[in-house]
Amino acid sequence: MVLYFRKFLAIVPLPEFVGWRDRWMEREAAADWLEVRSPMQGWLWPLAKVPDPAFAEAVLGPGMAVDPLDPLVVSPIAGSVVTFHPSHHAIVVRHDCGIEVLVHVGIDTVELDGAGFTPLVKLGQRVAACDPLIECDLDLIAARGLSLASPVIAVAPDGVRLHRLAPEGAVARGAVLFAVELPADIDHRPVASDESAQASVAIALPHGIHARPAAALARMLREAGLSGELSAGDRHADLASTVALMRGNFAKDETVRVRIQGAGAQAALQRVVELLGGDFAEAPPHTAPSAPASKAPAPEGQLRGLPGSAGLAAGNAFHHRPPHFEPPEQGKGIATEQAALAAALDSVSRELEQAGSHGVVGQVMAAHRELAADPELRRLAEAGIANGQSAAFAWQTASDEVAALFANGDARLAERAADLADLSRRILSHLLGQSPEPSPAPAGSVVLAADLLPSDLAHYARCGVSAVALSGSSPTAHVAIIAAGLGLPLLTAIGTSLAEVSEGQALVVDADAGLLDLAPSAARLDEVAKASASLRSRADADRQAAHEPAVTRDGLTVPVLANLGGLDDAESAVTAGADGCGLLRTEFLFLNRSQAPDEAEQAETYAAIGQVLAPRPMTIRTLDIGGDKPVPFLPSGHEENPALGLRGLRVSLAHPDLLDAQLGAVLRAASSGSGPVQLMVPMVSDLEEWCQLRSAVDRLGGTGVVRLGLMVETPAAVLLADQLAAEADFLSIGTNDLTQYVLAMDRTNPALAAQADPLHPAVLRAIGLVCAQAATHQCPVSVCGALAGDPLGIPLLIGLGVGSLSVVPTLVAATKRIVRETDRGEWSGLVQEACGLSDPAAVRRFVQSHLAAKEIGQ
Repeated sequence: MVLYFRKFLAIVPLPEFVGWRDRWMEREAAADWLEVRSPMQGWLWPLAKVPDPAFAEAVLGPGMAVDPLDPLVVSPIAGSVVTFHPSHHAIVVRHDCGIEVLVHVGIDTVELDGAGFTPLVKLGQRVAACDPLIECDLDLIAARGLSLASPVIAVAPDGVRLHRLAPEGAVARGAVLFAVELPADIDHRPVASDESAQASVAIALPHGIHARPAAALARMLREAGLSGELSAGDRHADLASTVALMRGNFAKDETVRVRIQGAGAQAALQRVVELLGGDFAEAPPHTAPSAPASKAPAPEGQLRGLPGSAGLAAGNAFHHRPPHFEPPEQGKGIATEQAALAAALDSVSRELEQAGSHGVVGQVMAAHRELAADPELRRLAEAGIANGQSAAFAWQTASDEVAALFANGDARLAERAADLADLSRRILSHLLGQSPEPSPAPAGSVVLAADLLPSDLAHYARCGVSAVALSGSSPTAHVAIIAAGLGLPLLTAIGTSLAEVSEGQALVVDADAGLLDLAPSAARLDEVAKASASLRSRADADRQAAHEPAVTRDGLTVPVLANLGGLDDAESAVTAGADGCGLLRTEFLFLNRSQAPDEAEQAETYAAIGQVLAPRPMTIRTLDIGGDKPVPFLPSGHEENPALGLRGLRVSLAHPDLLDAQLGAVLRAASSGSGPVQLMVPMVSDLEEWCQLRSAVDRLGGTGVVRLGLMVETPAAVLLADQLAAEADFLSIGTNDLTQYVLAMDRTNPALAAQADPLHPAVLRAIGLVCAQAATHQCPVSVCGALAGDPLGIPLLIGLGVGSLSVVPTLVAATKRIVRETDRGEWSGLVQEACGLSDPAAVRRFVQSHLAAKEIGQ
């Protein structure tokens, strides 16, 4: 070999050889390649060694052969099954580019007439590389004296050339056997699939590819109409499948290969690489405390839990009994069962679509739709059907397998397990003709359970139960958030003792105090009944007066506006009597998308919401992402403190095109003929940021079209309130983030929930400083955080000088009543006393005692 090379150099001088080598490598790098993977684990042979002239002489096309050592045959490429011999010994998969790959298991195995071969796919089915195709009985084939040598052949209309052939020897399932160069003159490739891109990247995600980044990747690929694969070693996952990505168990610091096919593949590849190489704006997952933050033991005869949804209620214990499904294992034929599964998935997808897309319920339904569309979950079920199982049995088995994967992860994955359980119940109910709902509970009862699915809670709410108590779950779970929206008292994390409560036992749920009374006295039950009746009566009166202005006792009108997250919320706000919208969170248009909405889509949405609210005003907040609200199309790098990083206005200024599209949409909506439109920007820290935003609005012709305001959420904005109020048309205090930053307590950490209280004297003093500085410039101040709807916080805010309040639609009526019961002059003095107290608990006791004394005095 050395001698040959020396002779070669004597003919071709080294510089020319190097130039030739470089040109060849450039051509190699620029070529369009399709990698063909080994469909089996075994021993790799040159095709010439196959004991059949048709294969050995490449009559059918070039390729290689595998002598298998295990029974599973997987797809060598991604594509569609275009040929599947009736005896299931041979299968052809066609790639979107037109290349076809034949996998022929054994030689002369057609004589077995299907014996020993179990199909795992069907003709016409789409498959990803390394998806299971066939399971074969190697012992049976060998016992019949037939060769196990299995040719893998590549075929194209104009012929193909193979490159990078793997060496003869042991080969792993999924390893690359050879690469096929795609001829430049192939003209029958679909336009949408003629671009491909690939790269390697080390995963920097702190928790590897778990549910949230997996869902973002899958959604990105599906929305773009692309196909792709993620691989590491012998593990391969369909990039368009959340489940497949999670089952791949791709870990932090692991180097993976990303391959994407389709129009826009290069741009998509860049986004995928950025996401995998960043941290997806993640912090280490918080774990909800297993006991309330207060360490005080529960009084005798009571159980302590964590408040999930506030309220006081009494009722008899009713233990949750979920529906029970027993699907038959054997199906009625592959075609029949596949059709049944497809029909059930289609019906459930329509149901989920009709359930809405906004608010917490909309987010839950979106999660369910994501799972219903997951190709890996469906593939697992279809593989079971191909093995003779019924659609219901195959679906239940597949969902149980994936749910176990979710349940073994962190709290975020456990939430996905609950979503999957809810979805699976819907699918099974369609397949088996059973109701998906649990046993009905008597009206007025207290439902006890380890946990509830969102659909369970909705069912019990329709039954008219008085409260819910859970031994598990957490205050941040979907079920707790939905209960709060329904006004249903709910306790979480009570513990296993809850299971010992007798059916029908009288109970009192005090979700405000975090206590479940197991043996309430007759007097206590009477007290709770009277309190509940009084609350219902007062709520009815509040609703009747909700459309009237909220005027304090001393004649000050305080508009009560609504915080909105979409069109559905706007309709609810109008029905609830809101005086307008004090905060439209535009994130609902951006989250869970692979690309940002364009100006036209945003303008249409904002205008539609404005039409619903008209003639009431609408305040649109520019995009507030980053921190705990990442978006797939803007993957961020690693941030040690995401809450202190690139978020809010900082993100908009860092992406001028994104900002201009949103500002243009807001200006178009303001000119659409609806009510007055205001523009508000989040997370302002200094006057320079504000001036950059105003300059962008002026450049787009927005001067005089909309009023411009900003949110006060940072200590910097509080201390610079005099400068900001002099330039802005209005200020709006976001008490959720302001509390977090003033107290240096993460507002998403359940362990700090009891301490991160917006009624902390420090937070009240900050609000007072903003109001005082704004008053000198006649700049109105609103509050749009949770404190605006707190019955104890409302009088204090009015006393501090806040001019309007913005709350969730369900709190509009009650907030207006509290405003009407408040005397601003009186509370302007009382709030100064409150600001002098030592902690939020003392402030709450102070306000409660004053309100109680006033009620007694009346």
